[in-house]
Amino acid sequence: MTEVELERHNPANPSTTFPAVSGAETYYEDALAALGDSVAARRLVEEARPRYLVEKVEEACGRLIVGKRLMPGDIVVPEGLPEEIASVSRPIWREAMQQLTVRGLVRAIKRKGTVVTEAERWNVLDPKVLRWHNQMGTSHEIARDLREFRLMVEPTAAAFAAERASAQDIAELEEALASLDSYVAGTSDDLVAALMLHVTILRASGNRMLARLAPLMVQVLCGIYRPITLPIDRTLIGEISKAHHPLVRAIAERDSEAARLAMLMVIERGQHLLCSPKG
Repeated sequence: MTEVELERHNPANPSTTFPAVSGAETYYEDALAALGDSVAARRLVEEARPRYLVEKVEEACGRLIVGKRLMPGDIVVPEGLPEEIASVSRPIWREAMQQLTVRGLVRAIKRKGTVVTEAERWNVLDPKVLRWHNQMGTSHEIARDLREFRLMVEPTAAAFAAERASAQDIAELEEALASLDSYVAGTSDDLVAALMLHVTILRASGNRMLARLAPLMVQVLCGIYRPITLPIDRTLIGEISKAHHPLVRAIAERDSEAARLAMLMVIERGQHLLCSPKG
């Protein structure tokens, strides 16, 4: 196991060594393996993967904060970080810290530096912050929040979609459901459809604010279903997918109340299956 050494710059806490979290470094590869190595899966993963140096610095520090390798009050400095991060220029470092500040993870204190904030200040509505929770295995800390967020948003979005979805939207929902059925049957390894079905409902709601929640919803779903380990149990996915058939049917039939209730069932059914004792 690799280790990340962080100088806390706190007289009460001398230099401390923090073990890296297993699986965090292979998060994107694991996500691709779970979703299926399709064109759609690769596009989804690559859109999330940091490409520019400032994004890599931001993610490296964000993961350390969310994963409690850096605690509230600690000063964030390049020293002790991986060489690629520790050796960046000051402008790159400043921009990365500004991005973390926008997300509420750090704040600048005059004559002290950039300091980690309390978790209550973090913007958990930011897709990156949720992704860092998923990467560091801390999604369970906000599991109730994730479920309640879905309960507030998705049933209403489904009801609106039943009223406003275009013929193309409905066709995409039916195609996503067929792809999910193919996965359960073992004739496909592509699980992207499961995510895209929920994203399509947000867009089909006809509400621009709900549609803008699509990137966030992807991370919410990844966080909720992260407990499913590889290789994925197709029977479990099959049980979850059964609730999606009445949902898509209600939207196609323009029955808003049935769509709302069906989405509630989707959420509760998934929660029950994931939380039920195994074996």
